[in-house]
Amino acid sequence: MLEKDIQKYFPQKVFQTTKITHSGNNTLFRVDSETGAYVLKQYFDHYEQWSRGISEFNALSFLWNQEFRNVPKPIVFHEKDNIGVYGFIDGTIVPGKEVNEEDIVAAANFLARLHSLGEEGKRQFGPASSACLSLRDYIRVIDRRYARVSGFVKDTTPQQTRKFVLEDVGRKIQSIKKRFERDSEGLDLDKELSIEQQVLTPADFGFHNILKNGLKYSFIDFEYFGRDDPARQVLDFIHHGSSRYISQEMKELFVHEYLSGVNPAQKPSRERLELLDDLTEMTWVLICLNALNTDFNVHLDNRTEVAQNRIKEAQERLGGIE
Repeated sequence: MLEKDIQKYFPQKVFQTTKITHSGNNTLFRVDSETGAYVLKQYFDHYEQWSRGISEFNALSFLWNQEFRNVPKPIVFHEKDNIGVYGFIDGTIVPGKEVNEEDIVAAANFLARLHSLGEEGKRQFGPASSACLSLRDYIRVIDRRYARVSGFVKDTTPQQTRKFVLEDVGRKIQSIKKRFERDSEGLDLDKELSIEQQVLTPADFGFHNILKNGLKYSFIDFEYFGRDDPARQVLDFIHHGSSRYISQEMKELFVHEYLSGVNPAQKPSRERLELLDDLTEMTWVLICLNALNTDFNVHLDNRTEVAQNRIKEAQERLGGIE
């Protein structure tokens, strides 16, 4: 998008546009106008045909109706161009190494409040992107992601990377699945959570999507919003790339604060969290390996460096799974 074209999305006069540098899969501009500051967000197509733009706009519209004022205010969505306009939020992202107790409590409280929303609201949305509403869904997600990642491996892929993906990762997946089958013996793997047990969740939740401004916290990025297993979101936060350098003590605090604040009907058991922990980490190994796709973050100038770092992260994560 050319910056000079931005004016057509605003009825008021635009004074200045500034491209916001970030590592996400969309293009962001800060737009200063005669009525204040806004964010213009141009969404790229998603490989799984997930409509990230309309999903986020609908999610934020719903949350504003539910009196959530610590998320971006939705202004207008231009479906033809896949562009959303939102109120601008001032703040900075806290690096994992700098996350403190106040940050953790704020994140846990927000998620607990969101997950405690009632059944009426949940019925307005379908499952989140890659939702896991049954225990077997966690296996299906891994199988689907591994099939996709394996397809990215070509004759031109470095031999070491080929071996890692096709042999090391494949073997570890089979090992984890066998252990899960043993540990889940007696459970109905195909039984879905009831609508009461499910939660509305942003899916991509972590400190990479939390802005801090003094003592104020704002939560952004609801592109994959929908219904899911609360255990999945808690574990995704723990294993997310933006949480890698958060101490284990802080992660335990997050779980404790979340479980203390969420409605009892939506509260996942500690046993469920433990059962699904390795499956979630393996999912993140495979998420990192999306970097093998030649279309991975093509809009980034340092795309090659980012991809290499993601593959290295996948190797480190796999080595940490027993």
